[in-house]
Amino acid sequence: MPRRAHRFAFLAFVGVVTISSSMPANGFENSTISYEVESETPAAAVLSWNPQLITFAKSQIAHDKAHLKSYVRATKANGTASLRVEDIKDLRKKYPALLMTKKDCNFAFNFFDFASWARPTCEFKYVDAKAYLVAAMKAFLRANPGYNPTEDRDSVVNYLDEISNHHWDYKIRNGWFSCPKQIEMGTSAGFPMESKSSPTVRALRVTISPANKWHFSVTVLARNFQTLAANAKVSQTAAPYGIEFNNY
Repeated sequence: MPRRAHRFAFLAFVGVVTISSSMPANGFENSTISYEVESETPAAAVLSWNPQLITFAKSQIAHDKAHLKSYVRATKANGTASLRVEDIKDLRKKYPALLMTKKDCNFAFNFFDFASWARPTCEFKYVDAKAYLVAAMKAFLRANPGYNPTEDRDSVVNYLDEISNHHWDYKIRNGWFSCPKQIEMGTSAGFPMESKSSPTVRALRVTISPANKWHFSVTVLARNFQTLAANAKVSQTAAPYGIEFNNY
């Protein structure tokens, strides 16, 4: 199936679980549907990366170090003795390899500058290559939640809610959920109990309580981080890290 068609079919179902993050507080307050979203927290220790990406990450870290050294020299030469929180935030945004506490700090201790006594000395630390790549992946995941949080979600929640409230009969055949009443009304042809995932679109799973056939639970599943890592590539247009994950 073409990517666009696959994405549309999947997203028509995926948004159910995200109502807590973007719906009005009372949007589904009377809903019988239980839902949750798995957290997406890739860790450097369990991911394998293409050697070319490791090399690129190292070069980016070296680049950030060199530019920050130049920045510090120029700042000192201009007579500035400290960095403010706002400056540090700007530096961390511009140089993603930088690890630096977001607190006012001194370039050097000055006994005669009493205001500086309470400020720590600036410490410029940097991530390693794998941590750099994981940070790039996390930035991608934040920017690409992987599901449609609006109309598609609302319609599926409503379908399941209607079945639950009216105790309409439904069937599951080859993993496909359908309700004859909804098909008759033309409101829904059904959906998979567990949708197929892709590296950039999150899969969604529907389960039914053994104690109550009209009590549904929906879970948005985390994406496969290793698949994302395996298909990542260098892309200078993918600011600020220069790593592109959306290659599907």
